[in-house]
Amino acid sequence: MLKKNLYDGMIAVMKRKDKVQTAIFRMINAEIKNEEIAKKCDNLPDEDVVKILKKIQKQMQESLDAFKKVGNTERVNDIRVYLIVINTYLPKQLTLEEIKTEINKIAINTSNSGQNIGKIMKEIMPIFKSKTDGKLVKQVVENMFKNKEN
Repeated sequence: MLKKNLYDGMIAVMKRKDKVQTAIFRMINAEIKNEEIAKKCDNLPDEDVVKILKKIQKQMQESLDAFKKVGNTERVNDIRVYLIVINTYLPKQLTLEEIKTEINKIAINTSNSGQNIGKIMKEIMPIFKSKTDGKLVKQVVENMFKNKEN
């Protein structure tokens, strides 16, 4: 379903002759096609498409940071458009407060809350899978348990 929505989005921006958005849609659809070829299937599940979108999002964020450093404002603006398009198709991300609430629930259920962040992360990440960035979750967990130790 997500794959079809992305393809339809590409067709729409091509009809509008929007070169910047067409470029990102083509990139996304090419990555999806490559993954389908690698997995020898015709239709990737939405979960795999989300993984591809997250991978491209991460690449674009890194590119954005690099272009900001060198002062290439034209490319910065293009990549911001790319990120807006990608974020449109990604599932809604959890807020910081929602992340903290979930972590507290899990930490209460684990007997060693705060002593072994790795065990807590192992339990948390399957819940957050595509709902948020793993680095953000790790930061929140470390900060929460660092504060509890003090």
